[in-house]
Amino acid sequence: MGKRYRIALAICILALVGVIAWPLLSLRKPLVMHKGKPLEAWFYGSNTTFFSKPTRDAAQEAINAVGTNAFPFLLSKLKEKRGNNWLYFKSYITFYGALPAWMEARLPYPLSGDDIKVAAFRHLVAIGQTLTADQIDAVADCVQRLCTPELKMRALIVATGPYQYQDARLLQRLLRKLLNDTDEGVRLQAALCLAEGPIPSGPLEPRLFSILLSGLESKTVRKRNLDDTPGITYQEVSGGLTFPVPTPVSLAFGGYPLYDSMLRLRVRTAFVRLEPHLTPEQKARLSQALSLLKRRQLSF
Repeated sequence: MGKRYRIALAICILALVGVIAWPLLSLRKPLVMHKGKPLEAWFYGSNTTFFSKPTRDAAQEAINAVGTNAFPFLLSKLKEKRGNNWLYFKSYITFYGALPAWMEARLPYPLSGDDIKVAAFRHLVAIGQTLTADQIDAVADCVQRLCTPELKMRALIVATGPYQYQDARLLQRLLRKLLNDTDEGVRLQAALCLAEGPIPSGPLEPRLFSILLSGLESKTVRKRNLDDTPGITYQEVSGGLTFPVPTPVSLAFGGYPLYDSMLRLRVRTAFVRLEPHLTPEQKARLSQALSLLKRRQLSF
């Protein structure tokens, strides 16, 4: 049996297993319905429309209609384990595109687990006002355990978007958890969001000073923050299909010097809001850091 034949046979067997298993797996839990369709159908849309605004708006309308019954489903999507790396995309998209139409319709459309998580989190933020304290803790815990700093940064961008003024409980809980993140770029972003945001108690958080000071003094910390921060670019993959590919913002829109300067300015502005709450010792330490930056010709 030739190598190519074995590969083709393995692909056919995998496709057959997927066609059989996918419908069975979807029946394992009771379905939340809206207008005769399961919530999952609203969430994913048709096979090729997951990222479109009409699909996302329709999904939000369905989620709003079913209320708190949507929470278990959205939380499960926030834990999505589908593949995320480029090898997954290349392999699965190639495999998916080679299938007959009737098989494609029965298999999951090529989507990154990260994109699914971000979409689910966006919907959870939108219904933040209806969530209980325990549900808010569960969401914040899920985001804290996301596998990559880049994904946590995407979640922070969502959390600090237009919905943040509707209900600050989820935002505050999430930001305070991420102040202890293992990634220094994520910690800096969480500290900036607390210092700048609408939460009155934000500037009183005692962990902010040391984190922001590291962002002011350390180019390494700022570089890590910029490397973690995604800008969305679009890249054609296969068969005329395009998928959003998160790219570091410093690479998507320009080089490090510009964005490093902007980030330092943002840190300095955050300290302006913190200043009334700083101790004399902290004010002296901040003044020392600013003087050192000026001597190094890195002043703002």
